[in-house]
Amino acid sequence: PNPWEGKILTVANMIMEDIVLENRWRYPVFFTSPPYAESPLGLRARAVQVGVVYRLEREPTSSLIDVDKSDQLFRETYSYAGYQNSKVYRDENATGIFLGMGVASTRVVDELIQMGDRERAIRLTQHILGVYPEYWQAYLQMGELYSASADTAKITPLYKTLFDTLAAFLNGNPQNTYYRQDLGLIGVEIGKRTKDSL
Repeated sequence: PNPWEGKILTVANMIMEDIVLENRWRYPVFFTSPPYAESPLGLRARAVQVGVVYRLEREPTSSLIDVDKSDQLFRETYSYAGYQNSKVYRDENATGIFLGMGVASTRVVDELIQMGDRERAIRLTQHILGVYPEYWQAYLQMGELYSASADTAKITPLYKTLFDTLAAFLNGNPQNTYYRQDLGLIGVEIGKRTKDSL
């Protein structure tokens, strides 16, 4: 372990809080990840997700997600160049970086479901499936939406599409252990549903 790691993080957090205090709500402050939980200023409780970043708010929403702006960013603004192409080289690091986009979109879909806005939840999930096809969590989320609307006949074909998609990405990136692990998990899930295996 790095003996300086904790000290560096402490100094970085102090600098971040000094910036917030000096700003006095004059200008928007954004973070690339939620502020640390132990902040004396309680910054995490004021950090509202806006797409893939977090905006510091004086009076945040209870859900800590700007749903409307996030939905618009994911569906109309963000570029997903290369995300769909299984032949673009990806190592585990690249796959991990991509995950940030998927995880953030999943939170927005979950909030839309909580709000009872299933139509927008489905629309955003379908968009993510189209632009970021390797993100297996979106398929599971779509499967849950199908299940909740008693449209269960679509779930197994959806998972088979995911299996084929991950197989294509693994074929293009045979060293990527994420794809191999995810394929195994999805194969088991499909096997449970069809009483068979791929």
